[in-house]
Amino acid sequence: SIPGGIEYIQIESIRHRSWEGEAPAEANPPNAPDDMKWVADLIHSKGLKAGLQLAPFCVDCDSDLLKTHPEYFLQDSEKHPASVVSPDGTEGALLDVSHPGAQAYIRERMQQIIGEWGYDLVNADLSGYTMGPMFDFDSFVWHDKSLTVVELYRKGIALLNQIIQESPKNVLLAACNTCNGPSIGGFPLNDVLPNYSGQIGKGLWQDKTGIKQLVSGYAVYLPVHGITWTNAFGSLLIGEPIPLNEAIVALTAAALSGGVVTCGDDLTTLKPARAELLAKLFPLSQQAATPVDLYEKKSPPIW
Repeated sequence: SIPGGIEYIQIESIRHRSWEGEAPAEANPPNAPDDMKWVADLIHSKGLKAGLQLAPFCVDCDSDLLKTHPEYFLQDSEKHPASVVSPDGTEGALLDVSHPGAQAYIRERMQQIIGEWGYDLVNADLSGYTMGPMFDFDSFVWHDKSLTVVELYRKGIALLNQIIQESPKNVLLAACNTCNGPSIGGFPLNDVLPNYSGQIGKGLWQDKTGIKQLVSGYAVYLPVHGITWTNAFGSLLIGEPIPLNEAIVALTAAALSGGVVTCGDDLTTLKPARAELLAKLFPLSQQAATPVDLYEKKSPPIW
């Protein structure tokens, strides 16, 4: 059973195919309808809210949209559609959020996700812009030449907020892989560790990005929790075969964060003992811990 306190089930890492309404294979059991609305309806039938993580400004390089409307996309110095390669090796073309045609496309598809499919949370993965123009702006050209790269980035955020606000539904806009400074005021919920691509609790004792490094990085953002946005504490993995002590440490760090916690385990196979540990996080305190010696040592030992 799902531990009490869990409010959303989020379908993650959807890119251009989500615009077409096709659900990822891992989201559907055998013989289930292959569409995103069916997935949202199933989640709602369990008394939960449906969330969708996607890259709203990024499409696959072989998409029909890129072939028919290349002018909708950021250009490189040779006036060809520019692309970025994500950490998993996937290449994507970036929609130019200053172009009216691209804006209309984003608006239409976001309205489809909220209105037609019925999702209650949209988690915008902004890694395309973070790794692209915000990292190397000299390599990109956009439609509205009067905008700086930061203004371009914030224009995309403003567009997403406008679409959400125009919806008659109560929809939560979240973000991940953002540029945190320029994102202030743009999202109610933000995953503040864009450089951490793994899941919290998986191989922490063997990984160079261990729990001490992770929590130390997260601690920098504890003072802004509840002020600039609500912090999101990444994705927890606490199910077997992860050692019990490792799961407890990850859960403790999540509790100290005071922010929104995501569980990356398959809840249908999570053992009752581990589910009981997860349930201890709820209700979330919403109060972030304070590291007493944040600037004295690399990893704060006192909280």
